Amino acid sequence: MVDVFGGVASRDLGGVLSDIKPIIAEAQKNLPRGISITMRGQALTMSTSFFGLAIGLVMSVALIYLLLVR
Repeated sequence: MVDVFGGVASRDLGGVLSDIKPIIAEAQKNLPRGISITMRGQALTMSTSFFGLAIGLVMSVALIYLLLVR
C-alpha cells in the first residue's frame, strides 16, 4: 500500500478533485493486474454527500409533482 497525500491550500476541494480525477483515470489504464487506485478522505465524503443530495432533490420534486397532479 502506498499513500499519497495532497494539500488543497487556497483552492476549493471540488476544483482539486476535478483536476485529480483525469489523472487517476489515466493511471488506472496502465496499472498491472491486481493493483488499484482508491480515493479516500474528504473528496470521497463530498462526492457521496452531493450524490445523496441530488437523489433527495429528485425524489422530492417527484413527490411534489405527484401531490399536485392528484
